[in-house]
Amino acid sequence: MRAGDDLTGLSLVGHAPLAGIVSGMPGRAASSLDRRPARGPATWLAGTIAAAVAVVTVAGGSASAAGGKLLFQDSLQRPSAAITAQQAAGLRIAFVDHQLFIQSIGSGFVFLAPHFSGNGSQLAAVHVDVTVSLGPTTIAGLFCRGPSTNSFYDFVVDTDHTLSINKATAGDATGLASENIAPAHQYHLSVECSGPPRPGPTGPVHLQLGVTTPKEGDHATFTDRSAAFGAGPVGLIVAGTSGHSGSASFRSLTVRQG
Repeated sequence: MRAGDDLTGLSLVGHAPLAGIVSGMPGRAASSLDRRPARGPATWLAGTIAAAVAVVTVAGGSASAAGGKLLFQDSLQRPSAAITAQQAAGLRIAFVDHQLFIQSIGSGFVFLAPHFSGNGSQLAAVHVDVTVSLGPTTIAGLFCRGPSTNSFYDFVVDTDHTLSINKATAGDATGLASENIAPAHQYHLSVECSGPPRPGPTGPVHLQLGVTTPKEGDHATFTDRSAAFGAGPVGLIVAGTSGHSGSASFRSLTVRQG
């Protein structure tokens, strides 16, 4: 994706198999998750990521707001032109109790990227906020800079109470940074994903994930300087663990430029 590319119409919902979740984090509680020798302190998502099907219709926003131009905002309380209730092989999207419910059916993940009426330059530096409640055996949160359906950065919290940043590249995901956090019924996630629209082989992309519930100040950060991804869509991601389905409820999704 090149600087200035128009991202209109990049509205995706997809499901893909997830081979295993692997933890290399010291002090994290033992679980039934598949494990491999650690290459770093973060949670790993390892699997083959399949192509997605574009099924969401377009919507967007363009208002001024503190911290930068408001590119998209949705309470996620009811269906809209950006997100509709639907069910397909491997995924379910519904609106339950005034929240957006996303389920990955079987061992795999679901990603959902509503349309943004902006170009590559506008999505090169974004701040994204969402509130998420996890179902059992679930990893869920946000993703950014998705140049394709199987390469992107994700910012997630899991049912082991770990906050983590990961990089999926052609179906193989690597943990970049992580932090243990206190358990909570719901988490408010705040993400920064910023860098050049087209960083090239060594240009840096700064990634930061913070949580303001249950405790302000917990965060994980990483600057990717190795084949960093160019500007691309942002959205929601849900994965199951250990061969189980994953599910999460989301509300108040906001994307700002800056």
